Amino acid sequence: MAFVNERISAEDVERYRIEAANSRADIDQGAGLYWTIDRERNVHLRWVRARTTAPAENEFLLCWQGALLRMVLLRIPSRLRDGTRATRWTFLGFEDVMPPDGARTFQVHRELILGDLKAALTCYREFGLLSKARRHLAIFEF
Repeated sequence: MAFVNERISAEDVERYRIEAANSRADIDQGAGLYWTIDRERNVHLRWVRARTTAPAENEFLLCWQGALLRMVLLRIPSRLRDGTRATRWTFLGFEDVMPPDGARTFQVHRELILGDLKAALTCYREFGLLSKARRHLAIFEF
């Protein structure tokens, strides 16, 4: 199975403990109602906010094999000459949000986690389920 963009169902809110994750990560309960998920890999990504001090800096929650990580990425959107929309992503860092030990998980599985993050962001395009772009190119600087 591949990543897909979805609205989070009530059943999945319970199954994946979304409200507990939001509380632990200090995120409004109404935030992150959409996700990019690969159920087979047990990985999902949720955009939660743009930072008010630097709007191009976006916070995501990445749940990877049970570890919950706050990922901070710089997002620079553009449009190519042929009309394709593009997003340049730069990884700025992460924070461990919820056990199991996300920092250790990230150190040990860094390449796998960043590979899954890239796959999820490629599917996410410009704004997940709400994306309007028919053609999109994700460019990674990490």
